[in-house]
Amino acid sequence: MLERSPERLRITRLDSTTVTLRAPRLAADTIIGLSSTTANAPPIGVPLSDIANVAIRHGDTGKTLLLVGVIVGVLVVAAAAANSAYDKVAGGGQ
Repeated sequence: MLERSPERLRITRLDSTTVTLRAPRLAADTIIGLSSTTANAPPIGVPLSDIANVAIRHGDTGKTLLLVGVIVGVLVVAAAAANSAYDKVAGGGQ
């Protein structure tokens, strides 16, 4: 059993249709949650007997930080290159 409920849960039914639920919870033999695509819609219930697969998306903090670091690095290099090119054109590099 999960210690915390996930924010979203993607359910694949036996008929291969999928539904993504926000704030899912288990009530007896049914997973109940809110539509992830329709605001103010009534809760959706999916009986456990109709479920083929359940997926929870997990973030990876390490990969996210690495991606942010790479983006910042590219921006710094691009800014330095642009500044160097500007200095050469403006005559500041002499």
